[in-house]
Amino acid sequence: MARQELDAFASVITMLGVMIIIVSALALLVVKALADSPWELFTIAATIPIALLMGVYMRFSRPGKIAEVSLIGFVLMMAAIIFGGNVA
Repeated sequence: MARQELDAFASVITMLGVMIIIVSALALLVVKALADSPWELFTIAATIPIALLMGVYMRFSRPGKIAEVSLIGFVLMMAAIIFGGNVA
């Protein structure tokens, strides 16, 4: 609708503004959901180092071995979920 009523630049600015509002609402929802649960927060926080480890492993150790690194990532993520209960 903004594209039809406004010029190209103004419609892009409007779209960016709407996207910022949507993303901030979703971020607030996630923060509210994780505020009372250290288990969930630990599990999500563990995702970042696991992803970095998977990227480094696939880039330098075993390039092209997607199934192997996916299995490693899956096992590490399951361990973070299971042992995250100890954090709580």
